Amino acid sequence: MVAKMPWGEVRTPLCTLRDFRDTDAPALAGYRSDPEVALFQGWTPPFTEERALALIHSVRSLPFGTADSWFQVALADPLEDHLLGDIGLHFLADGFQVEIGFTLARANWGKGIAAAGLRALLDKVFVYLGKHRAIAVIDARNTAAEKLLTGVRFRQEAHFVQGAFFKGQWVDEKVFACLSHEWQIEREAAG
Repeated sequence: MVAKMPWGEVRTPLCTLRDFRDTDAPALAGYRSDPEVALFQGWTPPFTEERALALIHSVRSLPFGTADSWFQVALADPLEDHLLGDIGLHFLADGFQVEIGFTLARANWGKGIAAAGLRALLDKVFVYLGKHRAIAVIDARNTAAEKLLTGVRFRQEAHFVQGAFFKGQWVDEKVFACLSHEWQIEREAAG
């Protein structure tokens, strides 16, 4: 079985959202091995090509939308199709909510790629899948992630002081969320 996004590829001027391919493994391993990219992520470098391929294959092992599972969406260059980063989509067990996470190769930071990919994916989450709420949980020190989330109209719902033991230390976490009707207002305002 190969899990696929039910809507196929989604193109924006800055990136294409698509399913992962085995040929993405070297690029995936490359940016996930970067210590600066991994700083606030749940893995520790090095992230080998074997590990990247295992991640790609694990995404394919469950049908898209399986409750309490993560699905990784590739962010690719819209012209050359090489991998720029990825967005994780966690289908929460209640069936009405999703959690998102995102990772970009350092060379792609600050170019609007993550925001374009996240907006396109949220359109699918809320409009196509009919989800009620999307959340993101970030390390409070990750100011770039906070800027991205607030830039696509997520609002902060919580700040947990030393609420997670992460990579050997207690860290603060922030929770951001966006409701379906809030996203609809954002889409209408964007025109």
